[in-house]
Amino acid sequence: MNNRFSVRRDMSTITDAIFFLKDGQVVKEMMASEFEALLDGIVQAPEFRGQAVQAVHLQIDHNLKIRGLVFFLVKFTPQGMIESDWNVPFNQLLQSAGRGPDLGGGKIRLVCQSRCGVPWYQNDLWEPSTQTFQTLAQVVKANRLGILENEDTWEVEGWDDVPVLTTPAEPPLLTPVTAEPPVLTPTPVAEIPTLQSTPAAPAGAAAQTGEYQTLKKEFEALQAAYSVKLDKLQKERDELSEKNRTVTASLKQQAREHVESLTRDFQQDLNKKEEQLLALRKQLDHEQKRYAELKEQQVEQAASYQAEREDMLDQLQHGQELEASKIDALKDAFKRELYARVEAENAKVNEKLAMREVELFYREEQMTLLRDEVSQLKAEKQKLLTESGNQVLKALEDNGVTFVAFHVGVGHLTVPLEDVGRYLDERTAYLAERCGVSVEDFTAWYEHYQKPVCQHPGCGEPVPRVELAAQFEDGQSNRCSKHKQPVVQSAF
Repeated sequence: MNNRFSVRRDMSTITDAIFFLKDGQVVKEMMASEFEALLDGIVQAPEFRGQAVQAVHLQIDHNLKIRGLVFFLVKFTPQGMIESDWNVPFNQLLQSAGRGPDLGGGKIRLVCQSRCGVPWYQNDLWEPSTQTFQTLAQVVKANRLGILENEDTWEVEGWDDVPVLTTPAEPPLLTPVTAEPPVLTPTPVAEIPTLQSTPAAPAGAAAQTGEYQTLKKEFEALQAAYSVKLDKLQKERDELSEKNRTVTASLKQQAREHVESLTRDFQQDLNKKEEQLLALRKQLDHEQKRYAELKEQQVEQAASYQAEREDMLDQLQHGQELEASKIDALKDAFKRELYARVEAENAKVNEKLAMREVELFYREEQMTLLRDEVSQLKAEKQKLLTESGNQVLKALEDNGVTFVAFHVGVGHLTVPLEDVGRYLDERTAYLAERCGVSVEDFTAWYEHYQKPVCQHPGCGEPVPRVELAAQFEDGQSNRCSKHKQPVVQSAF
């Protein structure tokens, strides 16, 4: 008869987590320690600034099953911190909580607005829907928080040859003990189920005493192995707890130092602003004082102007009483003086105009001489090219050599020997003549060819490039469709 010994060990480590929900979806997850840092003001939640957010406190076992839920509301300040008067005791509410739905690990403990054992906390809770429970179970199963999963059952198989030592009337040697995971306080390692250390020897089994003793020793060895395993797991749990406390303390210290640094920087900026404000206030006081002084001066000047005005009125009235002969004499004297000044100024202006005319005549004569000299030099240059330098070119032409010049947009041009001098001196005019366009149109086409954009002021839109100067129309080819100049059509 085959026997199978199974020792079940409850390793239900409860993990506390906080989820934030919006429109029925989980938007943020954190461990309980992170939420405590948020409560202490060490960290902030800028995404929830000035909002009242739906949240839920979860108790999750090592199998990623939900064992307890508290649906609560939390309000954030405009700075992204939890309001100082917020207080929802999760553990106290869970102690008096009723049973909720089964989310895969047995019926959970549920605290919400309709299921709250403490009435004065109902306003701080909210009511979930069926979809909310399903959403929470899916998010917990995704395990984005990285909760460690543990196996809670060890089975010993292969003792097929060990005979059964119990009678039908007796209970089994190993009594399975199923312990429900605690709800309130996290229990990293549950107790090992009680094992019957000394099974009773069945009546009439004296022949099997040796086998029974062997089985007992193996059972005790197995129990000792489980004890060692438990000690090891408890040691690992203590090490992880100590590491967690160390990391949490370090993070809190770093957060405090960061907050202190920000506070110092803020205080320094505040001091600078206060100094600037004080300087501006001093400057304002100075300007106000200066304004008062200027206003007093204005009042004094207005009074002085008024006195002078009255004096002038008196003088005017007195002047009207003067004899008409004296006034006429003054008018005549004024006219004579004015005429003399005008004549003197006219004489000076005429003298300057005469000098300017002489200068212009002399300059025109000089320019004429210079033009003649330039024409003579050009003729001499052409003569020299023809008589001396062009002898070589003439010899080349006689031997079948032609002079070809290439220009972008114009192509290859054959330059006759007699046009070489002109090509070198007046290249633009020569190319425009060969293309059959004016110098102005050729210059405008060349600018368009180098940069084919709309020439309308402020536009600069790219336009198709005209490859030949003869096909270019100023105002049409170098303008976009919006800024083309209207074509003037002949009436004939």
